[in-house]
Amino acid sequence: MDGALDFDGQSQQVQVTQAVSSGALDFDADQSFTIDAWINPRSFLERTMPIVAKQDPQTGIGYRLFLRSGRLAFVMNDGAASAPAYFSSDPLWTDSSPPGWTCIAVTVKRADCPANAIGTVYVDDRQPETFPLSAGSLVNSGDLSIGGSPGEDFFHDRIDEVEIFARSVEQVTISQIYEADARGKCKPSEGEDAGAPEPWRLALLSSSSWSA
Repeated sequence: MDGALDFDGQSQQVQVTQAVSSGALDFDADQSFTIDAWINPRSFLERTMPIVAKQDPQTGIGYRLFLRSGRLAFVMNDGAASAPAYFSSDPLWTDSSPPGWTCIAVTVKRADCPANAIGTVYVDDRQPETFPLSAGSLVNSGDLSIGGSPGEDFFHDRIDEVEIFARSVEQVTISQIYEADARGKCKPSEGEDAGAPEPWRLALLSSSSWSA
């Protein structure tokens, strides 16, 4: 992917400070949302590698999408005693076979019935996996971070085309994103997502900052 961010795995990350003041990337108890991105982890590391995170650095309230020992993982923390975490059933790759560019997405559907929130994770064209989620508010004062998160290690290698939708995106749109590949994100022309509000994209936010 041309123009991808290449992280050194030691200190580099992108922090979006406008996310705090605008509240656009915070989600209350009855709000659904979707995160998607392309990642290219070129080496296998037995550690946590954050992809996208927005969490309060003190309480941990918020959400985090990351890799841990090669598995895709997602956590929503609403401040309850225990926050259920999702870990993919199979690793994305092993030390002998890095996957190259991989399309990942997580949808959180809880607008209809927050008490029975359901998450769905997509990896390329694999069968999607679903899991239960926290029902409470994720609103917090933390920055949105790409490639890093509070108290975690840093992502090593490349991340591109990060998007956050303020709704649960349908599977047909996730498939379109995957099938677009290096041509870039394609906008839906038909179906339920046509005409829906545009997502937040990293390239559209002027207050994003690169730190090293």
